[in-house]
Amino acid sequence: MTTTKNVVDLLTDQHRHIEKLFDEVQSTAGQARSRAFDELRRMLSVHEAAEEIVTHPNVTRHGGGDVVEARQEEELEFPVLLAETEPAQLEKMGAAVQAVERIAPTHPHPRAGESAIVNAAVGQLAALLDKVRDAARSAMR
Repeated sequence: MTTTKNVVDLLTDQHRHIEKLFDEVQSTAGQARSRAFDELRRMLSVHEAAEEIVTHPNVTRHGGGDVVEARQEEELEFPVLLAETEPAQLEKMGAAVQAVERIAPTHPHPRAGESAIVNAAVGQLAALLDKVRDAARSAMR
């Protein structure tokens, strides 16, 4: 039986990984920098999509809508989730985040906006196109 991380632990680990990728992009050059940037772009895209679809709605449901809006500076949502959500639900949310990330677009699509509804509607098509583009670029390297 596999154990799923709860959503806060999972997303916190991803935040650390993203910070390391930023450092790697700044401290490398050539192919290494290109690979780090591609991974950073992919990670930011799928991570943000998962937060918009799973995390933000759950925090808002627990009365933390103002926290969601204020999250631009730091992840203020996590204390609300930890305080207001049962551990089993946090694990289910962690699994949901991982599921969303598997199908999320790997590139930002700013014209789609930040609406979870729009992302759910067009996200799978964008993700498919992104993954085809990623595979083609990888094959051409």
